[in-house]
Amino acid sequence: MKFQNAYKGIGKIYLAEVLELIGAILLGIGVAAGFFGMRTEGQVEAAVTSSLALGAFLAFLPGIILPIVSLILSILGLSEASKDEPTQLRTAFISCIGALAFSAIAGVIESVGGAPNLMSSLFELLATLASLFVTIFTIGGISKLMTRIGRNDLVSRGNQILWLLVAAQLAEQVARMLPQGTLVSILELAAIIFSTVMCIMYLGFLRNSRNALAA
Repeated sequence: MKFQNAYKGIGKIYLAEVLELIGAILLGIGVAAGFFGMRTEGQVEAAVTSSLALGAFLAFLPGIILPIVSLILSILGLSEASKDEPTQLRTAFISCIGALAFSAIAGVIESVGGAPNLMSSLFELLATLASLFVTIFTIGGISKLMTRIGRNDLVSRGNQILWLLVAAQLAEQVARMLPQGTLVSILELAAIIFSTVMCIMYLGFLRNSRNALAA
């Protein structure tokens, strides 16, 4: 195996993304279960208690535990993979640390001030941008590795994912600037569709790139 560090690192990044997806699914189930428990209040007490407990547990697991595990795996994976591609993957690693730091600072500012303010919003924006850079430079770094092993098909797939990322962000940002209406709803729906397709393609890109490096 030519790029052992990248193979192991991308495997960790892939697992982190899978855990994040599982967390999103569990969070949706938890919210639905909790909502059902609230709506059935006044009926069978045991059923209400069970559904509320299930909702709280399923919301706690993806809301607290899985994001932490996913973040740790992402940091470890980027650090390891960057040993074989020390430019873009190293930048992705630094961006990941930056996103974590900016989010923590925003949380501290909000807790001290008692509510979101301009400064906390600024750091939240920086955290969002840093997270975008993580995805962009991760794809770019992996694509460089794929070029070196002659997998131009995966390079093209990486470019497609980046275009979907740009389209999703553009639709979301334009929707935020417009007054509520049909056009905004269409743009928000388009952003969700682009993001969903991108997420699925990104998982496949990571899995196939890891497998390509194992050859």
